[in-house]
Amino acid sequence: MTDVLKQLDVLVNSGKLDEAEEVLARAQLKPSYGLAVTAAIALKRGDQQKAEVEFLQSLDLDPTNALSAGNLATLYYSQKKFKKALPHAKTAFTSAPKNEVFARIYAASLSDSDQHAEAISVLEPFATSEKPSLAMLLAYSAVLRGDLRPEESLAVLERARELFPDNEEAQRGIADAYAEMDPKLAQKAFREVERLRPGNPSIQWNASFVELRLRNFKRGWSLYENGLLDKIGKIGRPLPPQVKGLPVITNLSELDPDKWTLFSAEQGLGDQVLFLGALREVLNRFPKSALVGEDRMVTLLQRSFPEISVYTYGLCAGLGKQTHRINGVFPIGSLMKHFRNSVKSFEKHRHAYISPDPDVVAKYGKTMGGHLPGKRLIGISWRGGFWERQRRTKSFEFELFGRLMKNPNDRFIALQYGNVDEEREFAKKMGWPVTFIEGLDFKKNIDGWVALTCACDRVVSVSTALVHFAGASGKQVDVLIGDYQAPFIWGLDEGQSLPYENVFIHRKKREESVESLFDRVYERLL
Repeated sequence: MTDVLKQLDVLVNSGKLDEAEEVLARAQLKPSYGLAVTAAIALKRGDQQKAEVEFLQSLDLDPTNALSAGNLATLYYSQKKFKKALPHAKTAFTSAPKNEVFARIYAASLSDSDQHAEAISVLEPFATSEKPSLAMLLAYSAVLRGDLRPEESLAVLERARELFPDNEEAQRGIADAYAEMDPKLAQKAFREVERLRPGNPSIQWNASFVELRLRNFKRGWSLYENGLLDKIGKIGRPLPPQVKGLPVITNLSELDPDKWTLFSAEQGLGDQVLFLGALREVLNRFPKSALVGEDRMVTLLQRSFPEISVYTYGLCAGLGKQTHRINGVFPIGSLMKHFRNSVKSFEKHRHAYISPDPDVVAKYGKTMGGHLPGKRLIGISWRGGFWERQRRTKSFEFELFGRLMKNPNDRFIALQYGNVDEEREFAKKMGWPVTFIEGLDFKKNIDGWVALTCACDRVVSVSTALVHFAGASGKQVDVLIGDYQAPFIWGLDEGQSLPYENVFIHRKKREESVESLFDRVYERLL
């Protein structure tokens, strides 16, 4: 980088944008670099659209321009466009392989594109050097965690703490790593990092899951409220855009019983079902209430909660001007701090509250019973999670389910959403007693999915929304948990789940093989 480019870089990063433009006007830079600088200035001023266009124009003139490629990759990455970021990050790193910033954005893009080994190889030379930067050590630990190597990640973070004592970021990384290994140590680490940086929403959001997993519900649900903040974003508790014009209320004491309150579903389907377990308790106090949710959930919700009007998110648009009649929107996850703040409060309300369509359940039962007379029907699901990392920690190979298929009186019904073509062909090849239902999209037709589930005699599944639907419908469920972090609601132990009476948790021990886990489940099925 030339001296003038270094000067411009300092000015832009320090926010002296007018001065940077004056220096740029006098400088005689190649057009591709001139565009790179003007794009960086536009980005600093918040004009992402202009910045993107000018970075691309710069790369059209010089495809190897590391400055434009690296900044464009950073822009795309910040927008969660990981696939678009990756090729530009690679260009930047290839053009300037000693640049730590480009190395970090390239590794982050690789990791979020499920190329963890490549990400580790990019950062390892930097992170294992004699005097690595703190930013590099933190990035290296993050890609190790992404590759499900928490012990190695922790070792890197311990080195970071030695080199940079009392650094909040290093301490926070240690807490995050412990969260997947030892929640009690994670709790201690999070409380230490909160001491170093009190009131940080991101830290408190991550800490909430550790506290909830340890059954410290009062503190856990309090910290959980941070997920509603814009700073946390998509990984938190983002409300649908249709309700964002309304005041967001999370404390029942702030509700006027003479006004209407919109209780809004939030997050994934499993979370929605879990939180709905407390809905009736609030309706007893605030009968002037309505429930808003996803289109695909409305029919099931109307049947399950006939005492409350249920609407789709789209019908909430424009209600922001009705505050003289409407309190606002109340995220249903915030019901938990009021009604599920102890183990006893969960145990007291272990009852079915999701109502499948009885006619459809009967239809499926009759159809399957006619084709499979005398068979015990066991629904199975083997993949779960929305984020890629969740899928890796929640899922088990379909082949392992063959260990459950030793009883000739059992027939298995595939309840797995998404593409199951490979599993269908594998089951056919192996001659397994598995039925795959055609013509029913489990992701879109939630009502049909739940009815089919309830037509089964019992369910064996990884931790996914299916477990919540089945458990809240009163079905007997055996849920399979791996030896890494599981959703907080399943706690730390095996046995009966806390929110659902008929859900039994099977947790793989660290030293146990997955085959042994499935064999234990089979013994329970006998």
